[in-house]
Amino acid sequence: MTDCPNCEYNRQRAQLWREEAYKQAGHPLPDCLPTVRNDVLEEVAKEFEKMKPFGDTAASFAVFVRGLKR
Repeated sequence: MTDCPNCEYNRQRAQLWREEAYKQAGHPLPDCLPTVRNDVLEEVAKEFEKMKPFGDTAASFAVFVRGLKR
């Protein structure tokens, strides 16, 4: 997924849209969002790792979720 140029393009467009929405609403753009996002993704990945009955599938999901970090 990280190799897809269209995914990166869409990710950047979504970020620009969010920034513009914050500006139009009169809110300051929060600097902590990427940190919070990464913390939540790590927490989700850890929960997937706890799912021992699902074996390699759960481990694959954990790797995928960690790949979503920025």
